[in-house]
Amino acid sequence: MKDRTDSIIGAVQHIRKEFTLSYYEVNFKNENIKIYEVTKKSLVHLLIFYEDKQIGQIEKSLKRYNNLDQYQLFLLDDFSRFKDILILFVGYFDNWNYSDIGEVVALNREISWEWSYSKANSKYNKNWIQENFHLSEEHRAAINNEQMGIVFILIFVLMGLMGIAVVIGFIVQK
Repeated sequence: MKDRTDSIIGAVQHIRKEFTLSYYEVNFKNENIKIYEVTKKSLVHLLIFYEDKQIGQIEKSLKRYNNLDQYQLFLLDDFSRFKDILILFVGYFDNWNYSDIGEVVALNREISWEWSYSKANSKYNKNWIQENFHLSEEHRAAINNEQMGIVFILIFVLMGLMGIAVVIGFIVQK
C-alpha cells in the first residue's frame, strides 16, 4: 500500500512457518500485526495479535445469503489505529479465499461447516470476545456450539481411512 506521495506505508503477506502453521502478516506504518485463521463449525475466527498479545478478532460467518459474506471486527480501543488497515485486509482475505467472481445469485442461502487443524488453534480463546465486548445471545450461542459432534468426527475418520486405503491400493497396483 502506498500513500498519496507514493511512499509505501503497508503490506500484507501470507506466511507459512510450518506445515501446520501459517498466518497473515500485516505491516502498517512500521508496525506489524499477525493474523491467525481458526475455523470452528460455521465461524471463521481471524485472531489479531500485536507483539504476541491478542488485540482483536474478525469473525466471518460461513452462512451466506445471495453470495454475500458477513464479517465483524472486534478491536480493542487502544489499537483503533489499525481499524482501516484491517478493513482493507478483510477485502484482501475475502477476495483471496471466498470470492465468487462473475457469479450472480438471487434468493440463495448457503451454510457450510468447517474445522481447522493447525497450531493456530492453540491461540484461539473462545471467550476472548465475550471478555472484551458485549455479544448478542445468538453470537454467544454460535461460539459455544462450535465443537465438532461425534457423528462428524466418525465421518472424518472414516473418510481419512478410505483415502489411505485408496492410496495404498494405488501403490500396490503399481
